[in-house]
Amino acid sequence: MFSLPDARRVDPDKGTTIVYRLARQTVEGAFSVDPTTGAIKVAAASLIDYEDRTSHVLEIYVETTAMHQTGKNLTVTIEDVDEPPSYDGVEVELAVDENSAEGTLVGSIAAVDPEGASMTYTILSQTGTGSTSTPFRIKSGEAKLEVAASAGLDYESTSRHEVQIEAKDTSLQKTTKTFFVNIGNVNDAPVLPATITRSHPKLTGGNVGEALSQNLEDDDLLRRGSTESHMWNITGGADASLFDIDASTGQLKVASGASISTTGDRTVTVEVQDAGGLTDTTTVTISITDANFPPQVTVSPTTKTLA
Repeated sequence: MFSLPDARRVDPDKGTTIVYRLARQTVEGAFSVDPTTGAIKVAAASLIDYEDRTSHVLEIYVETTAMHQTGKNLTVTIEDVDEPPSYDGVEVELAVDENSAEGTLVGSIAAVDPEGASMTYTILSQTGTGSTSTPFRIKSGEAKLEVAASAGLDYESTSRHEVQIEAKDTSLQKTTKTFFVNIGNVNDAPVLPATITRSHPKLTGGNVGEALSQNLEDDDLLRRGSTESHMWNITGGADASLFDIDASTGQLKVASGASISTTGDRTVTVEVQDAGGLTDTTTVTISITDANFPPQVTVSPTTKTLA
């Protein structure tokens, strides 16, 4: 608060009490008048803004105990001062999908300068991901945040980022604001190695090694509480007719009625599909080995002559 020059006047009748009253003003509540001294003061600084109004008119009355009064209109001129940019009312919750490409728009980071000056923006800090510490950048020449190169945005590892932005005007007045970037979860494709190897003895049926699901990578499975299922299918390969696969677990097994009597490699092509329809394939090589049967013991009958 600060005081303007007193609005006093002298009553020629000595001993008469003078009271000052603010009858009306351009913006109600902006100023007040001390009833004893007549000092005009700022009552609400938020109502006094050069950019909104450059002057205010106050209608002031001077009243005496002798029931005399006189009125005067005073004009208060507002001087302009350079104010820093403001982020008041700006939305700080932004969003972008995981795996978004470089240059994908995240949202606006524009501040408002009371004087209408142009501004520059700087990222002061940001939380990173596993692959980069700077997943976001400011779009060239604009007050917008975008995905940076090699951002590696991944919902499963970091679902929310904090980015602190500084806005600075041409007179170097500045302000800062923290924005929150929420990462949207999208369906990640299942990933299998290009080739998988299993082994199985000849002339035997049953399961072939461990289930192929042991070789599966799917980021969606990393989500807490995820129950995403996968479907497995043999789609080809030179020896596809010799094997079956469990559609739920990816467990390979020797097909019913099939007989694999010789050693060597057999190959099949297997496809896995997630609940969202995304797929991947792999070539499985099954190495057929000699069967390791236990040794056979033959017992011959013997004859013993009793004396």
